[in-house]
Amino acid sequence: MKRNNLALLVLFLLASCVQHETVGQEIRGTPIGSPPAANQAVPPPSGVSTNLAASVTKEGYVQAGFDKLSGFPARVVYDLVNSNSPAMSYVPRLATPVPDDIRGLDGKKIAVGGFMLPLKMEEGRVTEFILLKNQAMCCYGRPPNVNEWVHVKMSKGIKPSMDETITILGILHVSEYKENSQMLGLYRLDGEKVETASGS
Repeated sequence: MKRNNLALLVLFLLASCVQHETVGQEIRGTPIGSPPAANQAVPPPSGVSTNLAASVTKEGYVQAGFDKLSGFPARVVYDLVNSNSPAMSYVPRLATPVPDDIRGLDGKKIAVGGFMLPLKMEEGRVTEFILLKNQAMCCYGRPPNVNEWVHVKMSKGIKPSMDETITILGILHVSEYKENSQMLGLYRLDGEKVETASGS
């Protein structure tokens, strides 16, 4: 997929993510038969600090699940700007600060699990994709918030795997990244390895 198409896809996701404050009733108790939450970092052993760096794989990757990466309100707003053309344009930006513990993962080796949405393939293998917190967000559910997905570029192409949770290990970049003044996302990952539930 060309870069322009990627930009359009990301901007579509962002445009659908304007958050409105809602007031709901407090949920009490635990729903019967609730499945375990997906994509969460493995809790550290007893007596170990619960900060993000506490849970590390044997290869040295910090386990940073979406329970942490999307665990803060990421509100996107649109600024009206003059784009040196007869028409004005709206430019998205993140209006809420990224917590320090999340920013502390910038440039670190992390492991994060989610669902693949391929963007680019070479010879039948995926080289670039969006890793989503929730599979339902892909097509029929609500659009993901900007902190509920990671833009992944693999050093080597990997097998398409869209129907199961995968874990990507690599170097995380935490910052708003833009193209032509348009914010494309918050998280980028230089993927090095992939692990699947089936082990394939």
